[in-house]
Amino acid sequence: MQLSDIPPEKLPDFAEICGIHAGDGWMSSYNTEVGYGTSVKEEQYFDHVFGLYDDVLDFDGTYQYRIVKRIGKYNCVELRIASKEIQEFFQSVGFPRGSKCSTVVVPDFIQTNVHFMKSFLRGAFDTDGTAYWRDNGYGTRYLIMHWTTTSPLFAEQLSKLLIHLGFNPRIEVNQVKKLTPIGNLRRPAFRVVLARKKETERYRTEIGSRNHAKLSRMMSPPGFEPGIFSV
Repeated sequence: MQLSDIPPEKLPDFAEICGIHAGDGWMSSYNTEVGYGTSVKEEQYFDHVFGLYDDVLDFDGTYQYRIVKRIGKYNCVELRIASKEIQEFFQSVGFPRGSKCSTVVVPDFIQTNVHFMKSFLRGAFDTDGTAYWRDNGYGTRYLIMHWTTTSPLFAEQLSKLLIHLGFNPRIEVNQVKKLTPIGNLRRPAFRVVLARKKETERYRTEIGSRNHAKLSRMMSPPGFEPGIFSV
């Protein structure tokens, strides 16, 4: 499988898949599985991702796959596709096998087309993005949106995509002085932030979200109905 095998009309969807994979996707380093996982609370979004992967990659009926639910400690649902061909395809566009924390990048083909950029940003936000409302101290809340990564290069690339689309992001660095469960110091987190009212409104209009949990947080402050609170 090569990028040229994807029909042109499906390339924006594949760009979204790449954003999703950059966020909550993975490729095994010891077998041929390619996977994606999210909280069981986001099964609506999981169903969207499943349909997206199947429509573009045509794995259902072609490759072995399984859906795994892990309830309790993890509370997640995972899609696991066993395919050396798909794994090599993801590698060919720039994704590594194994840990991608410090090596994830925006694939080159994304950076050539504004539609691909928007799709990639949406997929990355719907997985690893955050939306919340901040009080300005005068009784008005405003929306903050950010993408979080442990890769400074990936943060810079996301920022450049947004700048190319006419946004004005900033990058924040958060050095969390906490240890992982095995005793290592956690990596610094890099946040690509949109905070201006016109820009968050434009993002919602032009790019949006397909993750209902994220979209609901983007549309109105907690405790208020959309349209009745000044933003």
